Amino acid sequence: MSYQQLCRAAVLIGSMLLAVHVEAIADDAGAAGARSPKPARKAKPDDAAGNTRKAAALPDDSLLQMTQQLDQLDKMDFDAAIEEANACTRNRNYTCTEKQLAKAAKFARGAQDKHIMQLAQQSLAAEKQREAEERRRRREEEERLAREEEERREAEWREARRRREAEDDDDSGASIGAAILQGLAKSQADAAQLTSIHNNMVRNLNAQVAQRQREQAEQRTREIEQQNRERRQREEELRERREAQQRNEQLRLAQLDQQRSAQQREQERTAQQERERVQREQERVRREAELAQQAREQAMRKEEERQKRERERAEQLAAKEAEKAAAARSRRDYLQTVLRGTRLLARKCPGGDGMYYLVGKRPSVKPEVVSCMDVHYHAYCPGQTVGTRGVAKNFLGASTDCYFGDAVTIDPKPACAVDQVRVEATEVRECGE
Repeated sequence: MSYQQLCRAAVLIGSMLLAVHVEAIADDAGAAGARSPKPARKAKPDDAAGNTRKAAALPDDSLLQMTQQLDQLDKMDFDAAIEEANACTRNRNYTCTEKQLAKAAKFARGAQDKHIMQLAQQSLAAEKQREAEERRRRREEEERLAREEEERREAEWREARRRREAEDDDDSGASIGAAILQGLAKSQADAAQLTSIHNNMVRNLNAQVAQRQREQAEQRTREIEQQNRERRQREEELRERREAQQRNEQLRLAQLDQQRSAQQREQERTAQQERERVQREQERVRREAELAQQAREQAMRKEEERQKRERERAEQLAAKEAEKAAAARSRRDYLQTVLRGTRLLARKCPGGDGMYYLVGKRPSVKPEVVSCMDVHYHAYCPGQTVGTRGVAKNFLGASTDCYFGDAVTIDPKPACAVDQVRVEATEVRECGE
């Protein structure tokens, strides 16, 4: 088990012990509250729980601090794994990189850590691509050199053949043989020269590759040494921080013990004060109960008198409302009776300049509930639906002639003859409504 795992285990065990201690304090406070006489009032039902909350406040802070320490340890493990993964990537040890990234993923928290993981993965992919590109360029360079050598050999062979063909007609067989031997010797010398050139180029290329590999190895060695120095420095800083945290934790636990002792003494003193207060409160409640009973009896007598007055007032209002409703219903019935009995017609009157006038009779209904009435009418020609609508104000309905009747002008004038106009009473209302 690593040192960091041991630290986490210690923090978790401390959290469990603090939780058990909080429960013990809460049980003690609850028992103390149960032993005290039960107060007769209901205004403060949570007095005993206040001490429990005060006792548990400090352990809750300790739990929060330990949780924060665990988060800090996870953050340091995450950063160390990411740095190691980047170093493995620069050294092109991809198996090491993937192992460190998998380790870092266990400690990743939040969007920022996930973004750092993505950057490390992108760096791994980019380094793999650069290595593949370098291998591809080396392979293309070797192929190019081989093609150039083959082309030079082919060109030399074609040139020797051309010279031999040109000399066939002039020279004898001996000269031809000598030329051929000479050409072959030259070709072999040229081939040997070309081979030497090619070998030199290959050696130079290999030397460059080896030099570059040595430089890369030296660079990786320097980076690893730098990383080791940085890691040792981080480990030293981490060790110092942990020692400081341990010292602070020991000091905090000592302070916590002192506070618990002082808190226990305070709880005992508070419990004694609470018992005395409860006794005083019970006596006060008893006196208040007697006064409240007297006040309730007096209030009940006043309430009965008030309700009696309210009932009498309500009965009077109900009687008045019933009278109003009966009067309104009587007016509505009277107006409906008049409406059903009203007969209207249109006619022309002397000196009326050809205008149509409304005349008619309304029934005399006894007893007379409404003395003044407005008659709403609808005058129309056969086949029409709109016609002319109007109101005959203060309609008496005594006669159908132009002198003793109401003679209300129908405006606008219907389009048909006056004897074809139909007039209907649509509504009868009390004047002014």
